[in-house]
Amino acid sequence: MKVTRDQALRHRWRVQQLSAAPDSVGSATDVAILDLGVQSGAGDAGRLALRNRGVSSDEAQRVTTGFTDDLALVWSVRGAPHFYRRDDLRDVERAVWPVSPADAAKRSAGAARDPIDHLAGMVTIAEHVRAALSEPMTKGEVSASTRETLPPELLVDCRPCGVTHVHEQLLRIATIHGGVELEPGTNPPNLRRVPGWRRKPAPDDPLTADSRHRLAEGYLHFLGPATPKDLAAFCETTVGEAKKLWPTEGLVEVDRAGEKAWILADDVDALTEAAAPGEPDQIRLLNGFDLFLAAKDRHLLTDGDNARHKQLWPILGRPGVIVADGIPVGTWRPRSKGRALRILVDWWVKPTKARLAATEAAAAVLTGRDQEFAGFSDK
Repeated sequence: MKVTRDQALRHRWRVQQLSAAPDSVGSATDVAILDLGVQSGAGDAGRLALRNRGVSSDEAQRVTTGFTDDLALVWSVRGAPHFYRRDDLRDVERAVWPVSPADAAKRSAGAARDPIDHLAGMVTIAEHVRAALSEPMTKGEVSASTRETLPPELLVDCRPCGVTHVHEQLLRIATIHGGVELEPGTNPPNLRRVPGWRRKPAPDDPLTADSRHRLAEGYLHFLGPATPKDLAAFCETTVGEAKKLWPTEGLVEVDRAGEKAWILADDVDALTEAAAPGEPDQIRLLNGFDLFLAAKDRHLLTDGDNARHKQLWPILGRPGVIVADGIPVGTWRPRSKGRALRILVDWWVKPTKARLAATEAAAAVLTGRDQEFAGFSDK
């Protein structure tokens, strides 16, 4: 089965609910990509991801501000903060558990250079952080408290901070395993124990093994067709470790724009239907941290254009992306002044009048509770 670039992108667009009509999704928990996680980040990323998938402004604001019964914010994949359904947290915790000490070392980034057992270190940090959180604390308070109890090999002398504290990335990938969540809307984040969290199963617990493929299946569903190399980059681990997460059945091999890739067998029909264009003037202004842009076959998003690649993923301050029926057509950046929100647009293709009008309509999603869209900016 041959899959074109446009077909793959349109499939992701549809399966991620980006074609949903505004305000058509009543509850934030009905957003499908929560299975894989909605990343929080600069520019109100979590709220915008929900809004762009049909969640109303009030509902999106409610579930991304403070602790709620519906969603929970935790550090998970790549140590980045992600929203999940609160009821799914146990499955998420099992799914992101590293498959080996080598996997844990790779995921811990800078800490991987140190001669420590990173998997054991994660367990130790999780236990110490949870013990410290007898009441909610700021991240800084947690760091200061655990500095007094953690073994020296799990601490680092931090020049920017001027203090010794726990390895940042190890802390981030460990805390979910101690049943710790972040308070949405706080920066630096407040942390607390997840209410009702049961003790974590041992790494060899069969329930943990049963959840092992969840991460790969989520990636294949929302960002497929995909390869183990794509999954490895998404998890920030090696291809060898990612293959241990790769499903052993239920996959179909395809030709993804000239590359060997795989799709879930259950998604083949949807992928086939995505060969036909949908609404070419259906526009979404995606935040730079949106899941649609998290696919690691980035050459599909940029159509192999190196200049566009540098534009989308600069070292600092990534822009938002204008997407039409699954196809990226430009970038955008906010230009706020008081209550007025203007948008600086850089088109990759000359827009039609219909597309400009659709972009204006899509921009309404970007405004916060006390903002109004005031048009496009030229600087």
